[in-house]
Amino acid sequence: MQNSEVLQYGKVLNMENKEMKNNNKTGSENSSNSYNAIGIMTGTSLDGIDVAFVKISRENGNNSKGKDKLEFIDFYFQEYPEEVREYLLYLAQGGSATSRDFILISQVLGKLYVEAVEGLLSKHEGVGIDLIGIHGQTIYHSLEKEEYLGMEVSASYQIAEPSYLSERFKCPVISDFRIRDIAAGGLGAPLVPFVEYALSADEYNNAVFLNIGGISNITYISEDVNEIMGFDTGPGNMLIDQAMMDLYDKTYDKDGEIARSGKVSEELLDKALKNPYYEIEPPKNSGRENFGPETYQYLKAEALKLDLAPEDFVMTLTALTAKVNADAIQKFCPILPKQLIVSGGGSENGRLMQSLAELLPGVEVLKGEVLGYPNAAKEAIAFAYLGYKTLLKEENTIAQVTGAEHPVVMGKITY
Repeated sequence: MQNSEVLQYGKVLNMENKEMKNNNKTGSENSSNSYNAIGIMTGTSLDGIDVAFVKISRENGNNSKGKDKLEFIDFYFQEYPEEVREYLLYLAQGGSATSRDFILISQVLGKLYVEAVEGLLSKHEGVGIDLIGIHGQTIYHSLEKEEYLGMEVSASYQIAEPSYLSERFKCPVISDFRIRDIAAGGLGAPLVPFVEYALSADEYNNAVFLNIGGISNITYISEDVNEIMGFDTGPGNMLIDQAMMDLYDKTYDKDGEIARSGKVSEELLDKALKNPYYEIEPPKNSGRENFGPETYQYLKAEALKLDLAPEDFVMTLTALTAKVNADAIQKFCPILPKQLIVSGGGSENGRLMQSLAELLPGVEVLKGEVLGYPNAAKEAIAFAYLGYKTLLKEENTIAQVTGAEHPVVMGKITY
Protein backbone atom coordinates (compact mmCIF):
# COMPACT_ATOMS: atom_id res chain seq x y z
CA MET A 1 0.00 0.00 0.00
CA GLN A 2 1.29 3.41 -0.88
CA ASN A 3 2.22 5.95 1.75
CA SER A 4 -0.70 7.97 3.10
CA GLU A 5 -3.24 6.08 1.01
CA VAL A 6 -6.84 6.78 1.97
CA LEU A 7 -9.73 4.43 1.23
CA GLN A 8 -13.44 4.93 1.83
CA TYR A 9 -16.07 2.19 1.79
CA GLY A 10 -18.88 3.27 4.12
CA LYS A 11 -20.59 -0.07 4.85
CA VAL A 12 -22.70 -0.34 7.99
CA LEU A 13 -22.07 -3.48 10.03
CA ASN A 14 -24.37 -4.76 12.77
CA MET A 15 -22.67 -6.36 15.73
CA GLU A 16 -25.05 -8.03 18.13
CA ASN A 17 -23.80 -7.99 21.69
CA LYS A 18 -23.88 -11.79 22.14
CA GLU A 19 -24.58 -13.60 25.38
CA MET A 20 -21.24 -12.85 26.98
CA LYS A 21 -21.16 -11.98 30.65
CA ASN A 22 -20.79 -8.31 31.44
CA ASN A 23 -19.91 -7.49 35.02
CA ASN A 24 -20.52 -3.77 34.42
CA LYS A 25 -23.72 -2.59 32.77
CA THR A 26 -22.83 1.08 32.51
CA GLY A 27 -19.72 2.90 31.50
CA SER A 28 -19.12 5.82 29.19
CA GLU A 29 -20.78 9.12 29.92
CA ASN A 30 -21.39 9.67 26.19
CA SER A 31 -25.08 10.58 26.24
CA SER A 32 -25.48 10.69 22.45
CA ASN A 33 -25.01 6.89 22.18
CA SER A 34 -22.81 7.42 19.13
CA TYR A 35 -19.02 7.30 19.21
CA ASN A 36 -16.59 8.54 16.60
CA ALA A 37 -13.81 6.04 17.22
CA ILE A 38 -10.28 5.75 15.89
CA GLY A 39 -8.37 2.46 15.94
CA ILE A 40 -4.61 2.26 15.43
CA MET A 41 -2.64 -0.90 14.67
CA THR A 42 1.05 -1.48 14.04
CA GLY A 43 1.90 -5.13 13.51
CA THR A 44 4.86 -7.48 13.36
CA SER A 45 5.50 -6.54 9.72
CA LEU A 46 6.72 -3.15 11.00
CA ASP A 47 5.74 -1.40 7.79
CA GLY A 48 3.86 1.49 9.35
CA ILE A 49 0.75 2.75 11.08
CA ASP A 50 -2.78 1.64 10.16
CA VAL A 51 -5.52 4.06 11.23
CA ALA A 52 -9.24 3.27 10.95
CA PHE A 53 -12.11 5.70 11.53
CA VAL A 54 -15.49 4.20 12.48
CA LYS A 55 -18.75 5.29 14.07
CA ILE A 56 -20.12 2.96 16.75
CA SER A 57 -23.57 3.13 18.31
CA ARG A 58 -25.89 0.78 20.16
CA GLU A 59 -29.59 0.11 20.03
CA ASN A 60 -31.36 0.81 23.34
CA GLY A 61 -28.73 3.27 24.45
CA ASN A 62 -25.79 1.74 26.28
CA ASN A 63 -27.88 -1.20 27.47
CA SER A 64 -25.63 -4.27 27.28
CA LYS A 65 -28.32 -6.31 25.50
CA GLY A 66 -28.60 -3.94 22.55
CA LYS A 67 -26.98 -4.40 19.17
CA ASP A 68 -23.82 -2.50 18.37
CA LYS A 69 -23.77 -0.87 14.96
CA LEU A 70 -20.43 -0.06 13.37
CA GLU A 71 -20.16 2.20 10.33
CA PHE A 72 -16.81 2.16 8.57
CA ILE A 73 -15.81 5.69 7.59
CA ASP A 74 -12.21 5.78 6.43
CA PHE A 75 -8.75 4.23 6.50
CA TYR A 76 -5.30 5.78 6.39
CA PHE A 77 -1.82 4.26 6.25
CA GLN A 78 1.38 6.04 7.16
CA GLU A 79 4.76 4.44 6.61
CA TYR A 80 7.32 4.45 9.38
CA PRO A 81 10.38 6.57 8.69
CA GLU A 82 13.07 4.09 7.64
CA GLU A 83 15.26 4.93 10.63
CA VAL A 84 12.36 4.22 13.01
CA ARG A 85 11.44 0.98 11.24
CA GLU A 86 15.01 -0.32 11.39
CA TYR A 87 15.36 0.50 15.07
CA LEU A 88 12.03 -1.11 15.97
CA LEU A 89 13.06 -4.24 14.09
CA TYR A 90 16.32 -4.24 16.01
CA LEU A 91 14.47 -4.02 19.33
CA ALA A 92 11.85 -6.61 18.36
CA GLN A 93 14.61 -9.07 17.48
CA GLY A 94 16.12 -8.72 20.95
CA GLY A 95 18.69 -6.02 20.29
CA SER A 96 20.25 -4.54 23.42
CA ALA A 97 18.95 -1.19 24.60
CA THR A 98 18.83 0.94 27.72
CA SER A 99 15.76 2.07 29.61
CA ARG A 100 16.33 5.49 28.00
CA ASP A 101 16.02 3.93 24.54
CA PHE A 102 12.70 2.25 25.33
CA ILE A 103 11.28 5.41 26.89
CA LEU A 104 12.32 7.67 24.02
CA ILE A 105 11.17 5.38 21.19
CA SER A 106 7.78 5.17 22.92
CA GLN A 107 7.55 8.97 22.81
CA VAL A 108 8.54 8.97 19.13
CA LEU A 109 5.79 6.48 18.31
CA GLY A 110 3.24 8.48 20.28
CA LYS A 111 4.05 11.51 18.17
CA LEU A 112 3.98 9.50 14.93
CA TYR A 113 0.54 8.20 15.89
CA VAL A 114 -0.65 11.78 16.29
CA GLU A 115 0.66 12.59 12.81
CA ALA A 116 -1.11 9.55 11.35
CA VAL A 117 -4.47 10.45 12.92
CA GLU A 118 -4.06 14.03 11.74
CA GLY A 119 -3.44 12.67 8.26
CA LEU A 120 -6.72 10.76 8.32
CA LEU A 121 -8.73 13.59 9.86
CA SER A 122 -7.41 16.12 7.33
CA LYS A 123 -10.17 14.79 5.04
CA HIS A 124 -12.81 15.10 7.79
CA GLU A 125 -12.57 18.69 8.99
CA GLY A 126 -14.67 19.58 12.01
CA VAL A 127 -15.26 15.97 13.08
CA GLY A 128 -14.70 15.30 16.76
CA ILE A 129 -13.22 12.07 18.11
CA ASP A 130 -14.77 10.36 21.16
CA LEU A 131 -12.18 7.64 21.72
CA ILE A 132 -9.00 6.16 20.30
CA GLY A 133 -7.99 2.52 20.75
CA ILE A 134 -4.34 1.69 20.07
CA HIS A 135 -2.48 -1.60 19.98
CA GLY A 136 1.00 -0.12 20.05
CA GLN A 137 4.14 -1.68 18.60
CA THR A 138 4.98 -5.05 20.12
CA ILE A 139 8.53 -5.23 21.43
CA TYR A 140 8.17 -8.40 23.48
CA HIS A 141 5.48 -11.02 23.96
CA SER A 142 5.83 -14.13 26.12
CA LEU A 143 4.76 -17.27 24.30
CA GLU A 144 4.54 -19.13 27.61
CA LYS A 145 5.25 -18.54 31.29
CA GLU A 146 8.88 -17.93 32.22
CA GLU A 147 10.91 -18.20 35.42
CA TYR A 148 12.21 -14.75 36.32
CA LEU A 149 13.67 -13.53 39.65
CA GLY A 150 12.10 -16.43 41.50
CA MET A 151 8.62 -16.00 40.03
CA GLU A 152 6.73 -17.52 37.12
CA VAL A 153 5.60 -14.67 34.87
CA SER A 154 4.61 -13.85 31.33
CA ALA A 155 4.31 -10.47 29.68
CA SER A 156 3.37 -8.52 26.61
CA TYR A 157 4.99 -5.16 25.96
CA GLN A 158 3.70 -2.71 23.38
CA ILE A 159 5.09 0.80 23.09
CA ALA A 160 3.62 4.11 21.87
CA GLU A 161 2.89 6.71 24.52
CA PRO A 162 -0.89 7.34 24.48
CA SER A 163 -0.71 10.69 26.26
CA TYR A 164 0.22 12.51 23.06
CA LEU A 165 -2.98 11.32 21.39
CA SER A 166 -5.09 12.23 24.41
CA GLU A 167 -3.54 15.67 24.60
CA ARG A 168 -3.93 16.38 20.89
CA PHE A 169 -7.46 15.05 20.38
CA LYS A 170 -8.92 15.68 23.87
CA CYS A 171 -10.46 12.20 24.19
CA PRO A 172 -9.89 8.96 26.10
CA VAL A 173 -7.16 6.76 24.61
CA ILE A 174 -7.30 3.06 25.39
CA SER A 175 -4.02 1.13 25.20
CA ASP A 176 -2.06 -1.80 26.68
CA PHE A 177 -4.86 -4.31 26.10
CA ARG A 178 -3.07 -7.63 26.38
CA ILE A 179 -1.68 -7.62 29.90
CA ARG A 180 -5.10 -7.77 31.63
CA ASP A 181 -5.83 -11.07 29.91
CA ILE A 182 -2.38 -12.35 30.90
CA ALA A 183 -3.15 -11.47 34.53
CA ALA A 184 -6.24 -13.69 34.24
CA GLY A 185 -4.08 -16.62 33.11
CA GLY A 186 -4.39 -16.07 29.36
CA LEU A 187 -1.86 -15.63 26.61
CA GLY A 188 -2.90 -12.05 25.90
CA ALA A 189 -3.62 -13.19 22.35
CA PRO A 190 -5.32 -13.45 20.02
CA LEU A 191 -7.69 -10.53 20.61
CA VAL A 192 -9.29 -9.98 17.21
CA PRO A 193 -11.53 -13.12 17.41
CA PHE A 194 -13.73 -11.30 19.94
CA VAL A 195 -14.43 -8.59 17.37
CA GLU A 196 -14.83 -11.03 14.47
CA TYR A 197 -17.44 -12.96 16.45
CA ALA A 198 -19.33 -9.83 17.48
CA LEU A 199 -19.19 -8.47 13.95
CA SER A 200 -19.75 -11.53 11.78
CA ALA A 201 -21.26 -14.53 13.57
CA ASP A 202 -24.71 -14.10 12.03
CA GLU A 203 -23.58 -13.56 8.44
CA TYR A 204 -20.52 -15.83 8.40
CA ASN A 205 -21.37 -18.77 10.62
CA ASN A 206 -19.04 -21.74 9.96
CA ALA A 207 -16.39 -19.58 8.35
CA VAL A 208 -12.72 -19.06 9.13
CA PHE A 209 -11.17 -15.61 9.22
CA LEU A 210 -7.47 -15.79 8.36
CA ASN A 211 -5.24 -12.79 8.91
CA ILE A 212 -1.83 -13.02 7.26
CA GLY A 213 0.40 -10.32 8.67
CA GLY A 214 3.93 -11.06 9.87
CA ILE A 215 2.34 -13.95 11.75
CA SER A 216 -0.79 -15.81 10.59
CA ASN A 217 -3.80 -16.22 12.85
CA ILE A 218 -7.24 -17.69 12.35
CA THR A 219 -10.67 -17.38 13.93
CA TYR A 220 -13.28 -20.10 13.50
CA ILE A 221 -16.74 -18.50 13.73
CA SER A 222 -19.76 -20.28 15.16
CA GLU A 223 -23.10 -18.96 16.39
CA ASP A 224 -22.22 -20.48 19.77
CA VAL A 225 -19.53 -18.43 21.50
CA ASN A 226 -18.32 -21.59 23.26
CA GLU A 227 -17.33 -23.14 19.92
CA ILE A 228 -15.25 -20.19 18.72
CA MET A 229 -11.58 -20.90 18.13
CA GLY A 230 -8.81 -18.40 17.53
CA PHE A 231 -5.05 -18.88 17.52
CA ASP A 232 -1.77 -18.08 15.78
CA THR A 233 -1.04 -20.75 13.19
CA GLY A 234 2.58 -19.82 12.46
CA PRO A 235 4.44 -17.70 9.92
CA GLY A 236 2.56 -15.30 7.71
CA ASN A 237 4.68 -12.91 5.67
CA MET A 238 7.54 -12.87 8.17
CA LEU A 239 9.79 -15.51 6.61
CA ILE A 240 8.93 -14.45 3.05
CA ASP A 241 9.72 -10.82 3.86
CA GLN A 242 13.05 -11.74 5.44
CA ALA A 243 13.99 -13.64 2.30
CA MET A 244 12.94 -10.75 0.05
CA MET A 245 15.02 -8.26 2.02
CA ASP A 246 17.99 -10.61 2.22
CA LEU A 247 18.02 -11.80 -1.39
CA TYR A 248 16.32 -9.02 -3.35
CA ASP A 249 16.60 -5.91 -1.15
CA LYS A 250 12.82 -5.57 -1.23
CA THR A 251 10.46 -5.42 1.73
CA TYR A 252 7.94 -7.94 0.34
CA ASP A 253 7.07 -10.10 -2.68
CA LYS A 254 4.53 -7.95 -4.52
CA ASP A 255 1.59 -10.13 -5.60
CA GLY A 256 3.85 -13.18 -5.19
CA GLU A 257 5.73 -12.34 -8.41
CA ILE A 258 9.03 -13.87 -7.26
CA ALA A 259 7.27 -16.95 -5.89
CA ARG A 260 5.45 -17.44 -9.20
CA SER A 261 8.79 -17.69 -10.98
CA GLY A 262 10.03 -20.44 -8.66
CA LYS A 263 9.04 -23.94 -7.64
CA VAL A 264 8.52 -25.62 -4.28
CA SER A 265 11.33 -27.67 -2.76
CA GLU A 266 9.42 -30.50 -1.11
CA GLU A 267 12.55 -31.49 0.82
CA LEU A 268 12.97 -28.04 2.37
CA LEU A 269 9.22 -27.75 2.97
CA ASP A 270 9.26 -31.06 4.87
CA LYS A 271 12.11 -29.81 7.06
CA ALA A 272 10.28 -26.54 7.76
CA LEU A 273 7.08 -28.37 8.74
CA LYS A 274 8.90 -30.24 11.53
CA ASN A 275 8.70 -27.17 13.77
CA PRO A 276 6.99 -28.49 16.94
CA TYR A 277 4.80 -25.37 17.17
CA TYR A 278 2.47 -26.72 14.51
CA GLU A 279 1.49 -29.71 16.65
CA ILE A 280 0.59 -27.69 19.77
CA GLU A 281 -3.15 -27.55 20.31
CA PRO A 282 -4.86 -24.16 20.78
CA PRO A 283 -4.90 -21.85 22.62
CA LYS A 284 -1.46 -20.80 21.41
CA ASN A 285 0.31 -17.75 20.02
CA SER A 286 3.56 -17.10 18.22
CA GLY A 287 5.80 -14.28 17.04
CA ARG A 288 9.35 -13.40 16.13
CA GLU A 289 10.42 -15.62 18.99
CA ASN A 290 9.21 -18.60 16.90
CA PHE A 291 9.70 -17.45 13.32
CA GLY A 292 12.22 -14.65 13.40
CA PRO A 293 15.87 -14.49 12.28
CA GLU A 294 16.91 -17.79 13.89
CA THR A 295 14.27 -19.75 11.97
CA TYR A 296 15.03 -17.87 8.77
CA GLN A 297 18.76 -18.50 8.99
CA TYR A 298 18.18 -22.21 9.61
CA LEU A 299 15.94 -22.50 6.55
CA LYS A 300 18.33 -20.45 4.43
CA ALA A 301 21.22 -22.73 5.40
CA GLU A 302 19.15 -25.78 4.44
CA ALA A 303 18.25 -24.11 1.14
CA LEU A 304 21.93 -23.51 0.40
CA LYS A 305 22.69 -27.19 1.06
CA LEU A 306 20.01 -28.04 -1.51
CA ASP A 307 21.46 -25.47 -3.93
CA LEU A 308 18.06 -23.80 -4.32
CA ALA A 309 17.68 -20.80 -6.58
CA PRO A 310 16.49 -17.66 -4.73
CA GLU A 311 13.06 -17.78 -6.39
CA ASP A 312 12.64 -21.43 -5.35
CA PHE A 313 13.46 -20.48 -1.75
CA VAL A 314 10.84 -17.71 -1.79
CA MET A 315 8.26 -20.03 -3.36
CA THR A 316 8.95 -22.69 -0.72
CA LEU A 317 8.48 -20.17 2.09
CA THR A 318 5.23 -19.06 0.44
CA ALA A 319 4.11 -22.69 0.27
CA LEU A 320 5.01 -23.07 3.95
CA THR A 321 2.70 -20.21 4.96
CA ALA A 322 -0.15 -21.69 2.91
CA LYS A 323 0.46 -25.19 4.23
CA VAL A 324 0.58 -24.34 7.94
CA ASN A 325 -2.68 -22.42 7.64
CA ALA A 326 -4.49 -25.11 5.66
CA ASP A 327 -3.24 -27.78 8.06
CA ALA A 328 -4.33 -25.78 11.11
CA ILE A 329 -7.84 -25.37 9.68
CA GLN A 330 -8.15 -29.05 8.86
CA LYS A 331 -6.59 -30.24 12.11
CA PHE A 332 -8.10 -27.96 14.74
CA CYS A 333 -11.41 -26.54 13.48
CA PRO A 334 -14.52 -28.58 14.45
CA ILE A 335 -15.54 -28.94 10.81
CA LEU A 336 -14.22 -27.76 7.47
CA PRO A 337 -15.47 -24.19 6.98
CA LYS A 338 -17.67 -23.10 4.12
CA GLN A 339 -15.58 -19.99 3.58
CA LEU A 340 -12.07 -18.76 4.25
CA ILE A 341 -11.96 -14.96 4.47
CA VAL A 342 -8.38 -13.71 4.16
CA SER A 343 -7.12 -10.31 5.25
CA GLY A 344 -3.77 -8.74 6.04
CA GLY A 345 -0.85 -8.13 3.70
CA GLY A 346 -0.72 -11.78 2.68
CA SER A 347 -4.13 -11.48 1.03
CA GLU A 348 -2.46 -9.25 -1.58
CA ASN A 349 -0.04 -12.07 -2.48
CA GLY A 350 -1.79 -13.75 -5.40
CA ARG A 351 0.47 -16.81 -5.36
CA LEU A 352 -0.17 -17.37 -1.67
CA MET A 353 -3.93 -17.06 -2.16
CA GLN A 354 -3.75 -19.56 -5.03
CA SER A 355 -1.89 -22.02 -2.82
CA LEU A 356 -4.51 -21.73 -0.07
CA ALA A 357 -7.31 -22.47 -2.55
CA GLU A 358 -5.39 -25.50 -3.88
CA LEU A 359 -4.90 -26.90 -0.37
CA LEU A 360 -8.53 -26.39 0.70
CA PRO A 361 -10.74 -27.78 -2.09
CA GLY A 362 -14.41 -27.16 -1.41
CA VAL A 363 -13.70 -24.07 0.69
CA GLU A 364 -14.57 -20.71 -0.85
CA VAL A 365 -11.48 -18.50 -0.46
CA LEU A 366 -12.39 -14.80 -0.31
CA LYS A 367 -10.53 -11.58 0.34
CA GLY A 368 -11.51 -9.57 3.40
CA GLU A 369 -13.06 -6.76 1.37
CA VAL A 370 -16.32 -8.76 1.38
CA LEU A 371 -16.73 -7.38 4.91
CA GLY A 372 -17.03 -3.84 3.57
CA TYR A 373 -13.67 -2.35 4.40
CA PRO A 374 -10.11 -2.67 3.06
CA ASN A 375 -8.11 -5.68 4.19
CA ALA A 376 -5.47 -3.53 5.81
CA ALA A 377 -8.04 -1.83 8.08
CA LYS A 378 -9.25 -4.97 9.85
CA GLU A 379 -7.04 -4.95 12.94
CA ALA A 380 -7.20 -1.18 13.37
CA ILE A 381 -11.01 -1.44 13.31
CA ALA A 382 -10.75 -4.21 15.90
CA PHE A 383 -8.88 -1.98 18.34
CA ALA A 384 -11.39 0.83 17.87
CA TYR A 385 -14.13 -1.60 18.90
CA LEU A 386 -12.13 -3.15 21.74
CA GLY A 387 -11.50 0.37 23.06
CA TYR A 388 -15.21 1.15 22.83
CA LYS A 389 -15.98 -1.91 24.95
CA THR A 390 -13.36 -0.88 27.48
CA LEU A 391 -14.91 2.56 27.75
CA LEU A 392 -18.29 0.93 28.48
CA LYS A 393 -16.59 -1.28 31.12
CA GLU A 394 -17.66 -4.41 29.22
CA GLU A 395 -15.65 -7.58 28.77
CA ASN A 396 -13.79 -7.74 25.49
CA THR A 397 -12.12 -11.15 25.45
CA ILE A 398 -13.16 -14.73 24.77
CA ALA A 399 -11.59 -16.80 27.52
CA GLN A 400 -11.27 -20.11 25.67
CA VAL A 401 -9.49 -18.35 22.81
CA THR A 402 -6.77 -16.77 24.97
CA GLY A 403 -6.70 -19.53 27.58
CA ALA A 404 -7.69 -17.21 30.42
CA GLU A 405 -9.64 -18.33 33.46
CA HIS A 406 -12.47 -15.93 32.61
CA PRO A 407 -13.26 -13.00 30.29
CA VAL A 408 -11.95 -9.60 31.31
CA VAL A 409 -12.19 -5.92 30.45
CA MET A 410 -8.87 -5.21 28.76
CA GLY A 411 -7.17 -1.89 28.27
CA LYS A 412 -5.87 1.09 30.22
CA ILE A 413 -7.48 4.47 29.68
CA THR A 414 -5.58 7.74 29.37
CA TYR A 415 -7.92 10.71 29.80
